[in-house]
Amino acid sequence: KGRLAVAPGPPEVLSVVDATGMPAALEAGASRVEESDTDNRALRATLSLANKSVCAALLVEFGVRLCWYGRVKAFEPVLEAACAQIGFNFEITGVMGIRRQYQTEAYAQLVVKASSSVAGAPPPLQDGSEDTDADAAAPGNLKLSQLDDMTDILEVPKFSESADDSIRALVEKPLSAAEQLILLCKCNHVWVMGNPNDEMLLQNVNALAQRVLATEDKPVEETPETGPMMTANWLTFSCGLYYRCRAEH
Repeated sequence: KGRLAVAPGPPEVLSVVDATGMPAALEAGASRVEESDTDNRALRATLSLANKSVCAALLVEFGVRLCWYGRVKAFEPVLEAACAQIGFNFEITGVMGIRRQYQTEAYAQLVVKASSSVAGAPPPLQDGSEDTDADAAAPGNLKLSQLDDMTDILEVPKFSESADDSIRALVEKPLSAAEQLILLCKCNHVWVMGNPNDEMLLQNVNALAQRVLATEDKPVEETPETGPMMTANWLTFSCGLYYRCRAEH
């Protein structure tokens, strides 16, 4: 009752006008903008010192976040910028071949052609950790024949004789970790943009995942803890296995 008897006073003015006539709140905001511009310039200068693979990985991370928050219209320019960092190009296309062991007539098989305009392999991505887990094992690529020895479905398409060595190199050459990241980012974009029950979408995701899973003929390195390493990065390889499983559900 006593509180109701007290009439409220006039509202307090929080922004104070200084001698120049500019409100202090606006002046503080302008100062923050200047600090932000300075921070952006410092960030760009720092990134210019990083290797191209790291820059590509950062752009891929940004592209994934755009998909996560539904900003898919800006995805393609970001992915193109990531590819430009390492001179990477890829396309989802068709190559004549067969998918079954006893198939006699060749049809267009969906594959991913990937190439790099940069001489030599991009610098490898490092996770910053040198610790190894003695119980950890390298992820394996489970073959269809291991699940069903009676299956006639080939693990990957067998190309016809019309596909020359240059085409085979574009679809079979193992990728670097940064290149694998870019294809995995595209997998994520395709997945969130369409219906996961759409057969064509699943074929696109499977083609991208199979391209990530291309391995070397000889181990890149070998340790007693994890065994032979046949790919550029086990984490990206494992993510490729995940997307392949989603496409084959």
